Amino acid sequence: FPVTIAGCLEASRNHSVQRKVAQQAYAESSLTTEQKRLYKKIQVGSSYEYRFNPIIPAQLVPVGQFNPIPTSETRAIQFGAPFQQSLGISAFQPLIQVQDKLAVQESEWKEASARFDLLQSQSDQDWEVVRTYAQLQFVQAQQKEAVQDTLRSFLSFQTVQARFKEGKVLKTDWNQSILQHRANLLAWQKLGAAIRSEQIYLAYLTGWDWEDLRDQTLTTSFEWNALSPTILPADSLISYQKLGIEEELIQLSRQKDKALWVPSVGLQGYLGANQFSQTGNPFLANSWFGNSFIGLQVQIPLQAFGKNELKERKWRVQQDLIQSKKQILIQDQQRDFQKVQNELSRIQAEMNWQTENLHLWTENVQIYQKRLSEGQVTPKDLILAETELQKNRDRLITLRQEWFLTWIQFNRLYGKLDQVMLKN
Repeated sequence: FPVTIAGCLEASRNHSVQRKVAQQAYAESSLTTEQKRLYKKIQVGSSYEYRFNPIIPAQLVPVGQFNPIPTSETRAIQFGAPFQQSLGISAFQPLIQVQDKLAVQESEWKEASARFDLLQSQSDQDWEVVRTYAQLQFVQAQQKEAVQDTLRSFLSFQTVQARFKEGKVLKTDWNQSILQHRANLLAWQKLGAAIRSEQIYLAYLTGWDWEDLRDQTLTTSFEWNALSPTILPADSLISYQKLGIEEELIQLSRQKDKALWVPSVGLQGYLGANQFSQTGNPFLANSWFGNSFIGLQVQIPLQAFGKNELKERKWRVQQDLIQSKKQILIQDQQRDFQKVQNELSRIQAEMNWQTENLHLWTENVQIYQKRLSEGQVTPKDLILAETELQKNRDRLITLRQEWFLTWIQFNRLYGKLDQVMLKN
């Protein structure tokens, strides 16, 4: 199957355990918000109570007040029965619930924070995929060059061997050509191991089987000279928006503290029946009596009156701190953007020089190979030229890798890495 950067990103997002954890946290936060919004709905409940009264309470009744001529006579009379049952349905419709309303807003901001955590988790995972994909490409490019180095050193070895058999070069020169060829073989083997290591890690990130990935070719190529750093407005960055959420939560804390004394108002109603009997028989005739009411409920938390000056000072300090963090983030973004531009310019200038040097050293190696076969130079001259060629070529690949990783790291922090990568 074609191994594209888009395919790797998609597979990684579907496979990442860290992203699933962030998704679950966001889902939990969303459900918490939905649950808190239910405070607006009517609350209906049912109740049943069965009671046995071994001692029936008595109350003093001013019976003298019922005489034609009122007196102060009282009498203790028991009210109730040994067995008592009650069954009913209650309902409460909130009208004014400021604390619950602010709790919903707080939950909504926390839900937004969880969503940003999800986006940050996805960005971090995308960074690992892109970095690994690019690293694998660069190592594969180095291996291709190592193959050419091995073939070239083998041809040089054959030339030196032929000259040695003719008695025209020293044994040390022949040994040196053997050592050079073996060094190139070892470098090729090391790069093969490095490729397998990057493939294993890419398989881990994407959830693919390493055996399936091992023989595949990366089909997405990155043209380093066609890319440029992109920068987004600071207020669109995840880190900046999370600071905004912290600021909103502080403001909500102030509102909640001020709203502690605001009364809670709602309509309350009840519909049910009570039974009083001497035997406890729930089906006893004429023993059940209806009971219902509807009214306005007002709750005033008297203990909440007053203002805590220390809390207010703390909130002001926290808000000032967040504003300072925002300013630092903007300054860091501008500084890093300028540093990246300068660094990319430096790397690109060096790459231009290395490209020209590589062309010259390639010509030199070809010339030395021809002259060695004609006996005009020594094998040492050819080996030195090949070594310089390899150094320049490896440096050029390293510079391209450095350029690309610097670019994607900047876009990871201050841009949209996934969109930039899919676009390019």
